[in-house]
Amino acid sequence: MARFAQEELGAQTAAVLFDIASDYNRDLAEFFKSSFEELGGEVVAFESYTTDAPDVAEQLSVIKESGAEVLFLPNYFYEVPRQVRQAQEIGIKAHIIGSDSWATIESADRTLVEGSFFSALYAADTLDEKSQAFVAKYRESYGRDPNDIAALTYDAFGLLFEAVRSQGKVDPDAVRDGLAAIQLYAGVTGTFEYRDTGDPVKSVVILQVTEKRFVFHLRVEP
Repeated sequence: MARFAQEELGAQTAAVLFDIASDYNRDLAEFFKSSFEELGGEVVAFESYTTDAPDVAEQLSVIKESGAEVLFLPNYFYEVPRQVRQAQEIGIKAHIIGSDSWATIESADRTLVEGSFFSALYAADTLDEKSQAFVAKYRESYGRDPNDIAALTYDAFGLLFEAVRSQGKVDPDAVRDGLAAIQLYAGVTGTFEYRDTGDPVKSVVILQVTEKRFVFHLRVEP
């Protein structure tokens, strides 16, 4: 999201508002800040609150005064609409962007974040040929679009099969070694690469809130 803010939105200054009592919110906020600054941008406001705070007016006032071009809200789906409403009420004009927790924002609240962008692991409407083939087959089998869990499960098995094929046998050590040796795996949710850890580096998609729908905008590669 830091790269997207700079390369796609043209932002050189950013603000962050996050729940300091939540590991998820806090860690994303800190990663965004460090990444945005490493890319040459400046985080001009880094404001925190505690879980279920009814009002973040003081923090938003600081953000408004900072003149930030983009506001990152890595917060839970039930908090974001209220925070965006408060930001709009005090006249914050920054682009508002978020994280994958936004994917569960209720339909009735999506007008508040209309036009905003957030990161996700998968989008059924991506234009990638492999992904579209998967979507077509899934629709044929189940009569509906696959969600992110279905797509990620499909890729998890694809990685497992690739690891077994490369090693020629099935046992825990072989699977581990096979996964570690994968240079680049092209799945339906994007590319995967292992770099000496058990966690793959993978691509993400950026979705835009459009007429209460989450629409694929682009895919960001590692």
